[in-house]
Amino acid sequence: MTVAILQDEIVKGGRLSVLVEMIFILNEKKIIPDIISYQLNLSKNEIRKEYNKEIDFNYIRIAPNLFRKAPETNKLLFNIFVNRKIKSYSLIINSNNTFDFLNKNTNLISYIHYPRKDRVLRNQSLHQIKTNQHFLSKSVLMIDKLIARCLYKLSKPSISNHLIIANSAFTKNAIERQYNARFLQKIKIIYPPVEFFNKKNSENEEITVCSLGRFHPSKRQLEQIKIAKELSQIKFYLIGFADENDYYFRKCKSFIKENRIKNVFLLNNLTYKDLSEKMQESTFFIHTMINEPFGIVTVQAISAGSIPIVHNSGGQKEIVPMQELHYNDIYEIKNIIIKLITEPELREKYQKELLLNIEHYEQSNFINNFRAILNKK
Repeated sequence: MTVAILQDEIVKGGRLSVLVEMIFILNEKKIIPDIISYQLNLSKNEIRKEYNKEIDFNYIRIAPNLFRKAPETNKLLFNIFVNRKIKSYSLIINSNNTFDFLNKNTNLISYIHYPRKDRVLRNQSLHQIKTNQHFLSKSVLMIDKLIARCLYKLSKPSISNHLIIANSAFTKNAIERQYNARFLQKIKIIYPPVEFFNKKNSENEEITVCSLGRFHPSKRQLEQIKIAKELSQIKFYLIGFADENDYYFRKCKSFIKENRIKNVFLLNNLTYKDLSEKMQESTFFIHTMINEPFGIVTVQAISAGSIPIVHNSGGQKEIVPMQELHYNDIYEIKNIIIKLITEPELREKYQKELLLNIEHYEQSNFINNFRAILNKK
């Protein structure tokens, strides 16, 4: 079997962690897949180290990436451009969050983290974050969405030889909302693979808070710092991917310095070992992204023994079903933390219930489900 994996641009994060696990399963079957992309931002060795997996693949670059500043149109053009290259493969694994315009005769598995079509046709950003963009950039994005909207309306994707996998019920609902009812029987939910962090028994009972995610406005680390400022007696560890020169990371550092905040620690690019240890030591985990389709890091935090506090939206509500651990306004987090600090027995109750709830997110379930799909393909 020859396999190609499609994704327009590959960076660190949840989508890559799913691809790594897929490649590992393919490698077990003696299959070395080709990754076809505009850009792969990590080397093979960096991926192996970052995700703690010995995987093997070939990288095929699609060039040139002319429409990078028009992301929605670019994803659809990518699907058009790759059609000639993928004709010879036995199986295509699509991780591009859209399957529109892919060759109708392709033996296709689409793993959808969230359908781009839903963002475009509803004219709504998944993360609802407003940024101070230059007028020209805003104009380009408006034109981008207009073109993409027209293209989606023209598209008539095939359902033959096509299995659609959603990463959560939240994502499945969005796919169902945007695609013809003929597709509904083709949609299967397989939660992303999550490597659990088993909680360590520690004599250190210090109350701490952590978060985990790429430093980016949509992840809202700056708002997390403002919450920490109101809880100066508690240490906050904000963990994530970031280059020291990244604009948003520097903005977070500057805010801490200017406001003389002593209880916030920005931990960028930790090793896997240090990351897991910091998660295992934390009492609370805060997740401040809006409408996250799933949230691998929240599951990891629960497995490490932390109590998660999450936004009342997206797939987070599937992972954390307790309404008392949801917030709508980010400043509600402070009151939730204060309440739980004073009620350790309630924390223990939530911890037990949450650990039971995440059992079906375990890595082995993804492996078994994906293996079964490959065997049928």
